[in-house]
Amino acid sequence: MTETDDSVEDRRAPQPILPSGVAAWTGLRRGLGLIAAGACVALAALGLFLPLLPSTPFIILASYLFLRCSTTLHQRLRRSQLFGRLLADWEEHRGIRLRDKIRAIAVILICSAGSAIFGGLSRPLTVAALILVATGLFVIVRLPTVKETSD
Repeated sequence: MTETDDSVEDRRAPQPILPSGVAAWTGLRRGLGLIAAGACVALAALGLFLPLLPSTPFIILASYLFLRCSTTLHQRLRRSQLFGRLLADWEEHRGIRLRDKIRAIAVILICSAGSAIFGGLSRPLTVAALILVATGLFVIVRLPTVKETSD
């Protein structure tokens, strides 16, 4: 007895529901995407504690990768207490809230000042760090600001 095409198709894993124009990744590409997304989440988490490592670009990249590899993990990331609101603001409004900008700027300034004062860095390293800090501050200030809503 041979199976019909319909019965074979019924046993396949259901395709994730993605926004129009977004294709789900499969096979090796999916596996590599999941590994890269996990690494991005780890770097974003580290960026919460290290002033020169930004969290936002890594979490946005992780969201992009998860959306194509695993809608379940993408939704889990969107619901996370740590990154959920930031990610939702970016996906829905393409910006971040003013208080998040102020918090990021304050942390960068405090940590980089502490490193410059107490770090014992050589002059070239101090200059390089200041250039990186200025670049990070420039990027944060230039990001579009999302109006606060009552959450």
